[in-house]
Amino acid sequence: MKTDISKKVKGGGEREEARRIERHVEAAVHDHYKKAARRPSTCSKKNGFHGFVLGCPDNLVSEIEPVLHPYVRERLKGWLRAKPPIPPTAS
Repeated sequence: MKTDISKKVKGGGEREEARRIERHVEAAVHDHYKKAARRPSTCSKKNGFHGFVLGCPDNLVSEIEPVLHPYVRERLKGWLRAKPPIPPTAS
């Protein structure tokens, strides 16, 4: 039976759509952290290193550290408080 009720209303409305988008963004951010975490591991295989320091905002340390490869995590000497660059605005 066809109904005139929109898909958003059937599926939970705008709140459910917002939650779905939020989960999608969180997954994309986590994937980015995993890709970034592979970089030191790749460099260590090519060149080796004794230790390194990672830079990121304080609130992201707990999200990034778990995705580091154990070999890399063992060589992590510390964290540098850093902010991502702000892109220039178009004039």
